[in-house]
Amino acid sequence: MNLSKFRHWLPSSESATCGHSLRIQDDISSCPTPRGRIYFIIVMEVPLAVLADAANVSQEGKLNIFGIFNRIGSVDFPALHPQMQLILAFEADHAEAEQTKTVEVQLRDSDGTKLLAISGKLKVPKGEAGYPIRINQIFPLNGLRFEKPGGYVFKILVNGETKNSVSFSAVQPVQKKEKKR
Repeated sequence: MNLSKFRHWLPSSESATCGHSLRIQDDISSCPTPRGRIYFIIVMEVPLAVLADAANVSQEGKLNIFGIFNRIGSVDFPALHPQMQLILAFEADHAEAEQTKTVEVQLRDSDGTKLLAISGKLKVPKGEAGYPIRINQIFPLNGLRFEKPGGYVFKILVNGETKNSVSFSAVQPVQKKEKKR
């Protein structure tokens, strides 16, 4: 088991009397040691988060991403962006299999104002032994309105904790002045 993903270690006064190496209850797991039981919280990660023009998952399960970008251009503001996709890959440990996680995606402007929030539940499937459980998600975002040029960020939260973010900017192109002859 990959212990690098476990964030919070909570020592307990329980004695190590059971022979089990791991017991799961919600997001809290325990592991016996010679000095007692150690409790830790298993944390899902989001190792991939990008904005793109399009994405799909092939029949073989491969994630295909087309046209990754971090800048949106518009001559006028407010600007309406017709279509983009937020692509996320969630990664979980086998100890998290069959647990339900709360996922929220927030769009915020440079002032920190929340412009959009999408939330839902994600049940972690059983995975293949020896490999992390990977869950690819593609969020189509159609008709997003940007009131002003500037910086924006999509924040990705799992169980209320920020796991990744995608920063991008909305810009007005500099218009070239025509030379007089």
